Amino acid sequence: MFKLNNKGLTIVELIVVIAVLGLLFSFVIPKIDKNPYYLLSTSKVLRNDIRSIKYLTMTEGTYIRILFEKYSYKILEGPKQKSLVKMNKGYKIIQNFKENTIVFNYNGTPLTGGGTILILDESTKKYCEITVVPATGRILMKNKIYKGYSGK
Repeated sequence: MFKLNNKGLTIVELIVVIAVLGLLFSFVIPKIDKNPYYLLSTSKVLRNDIRSIKYLTMTEGTYIRILFEKYSYKILEGPKQKSLVKMNKGYKIIQNFKENTIVFNYNGTPLTGGGTILILDESTKKYCEITVVPATGRILMKNKIYKGYSGK
């Protein structure tokens, strides 16, 4: 007759095996660079804020604008500040709007003219680009990260 061997692994042996596998996987799995994700998400937040003030101006007729600073931007309604959005550490806003401001007309065209906004990662010199078309007020952003910013 066959004798069944009911002998299994002890809890200590099981913990040691799991620890060794965990150690091996920590060397095998590469480090994931999250900077591109943060750069794209920060740019999308700004793009959505620009679209929001455009639509609010068109639908409600309120005077809402975005005032850019080097590392943040403010959303202003008249003289009152609605919100302040700070960039992640190491990110910088570069833009070419008149008086560092975006304001839209009731028909959706920018009163300050069109322009381009770059969200720059200062450490890697990678950036995302948002464009406001002067004639139509259309807000464009490609889901793309550009490399090699060479400006100031």
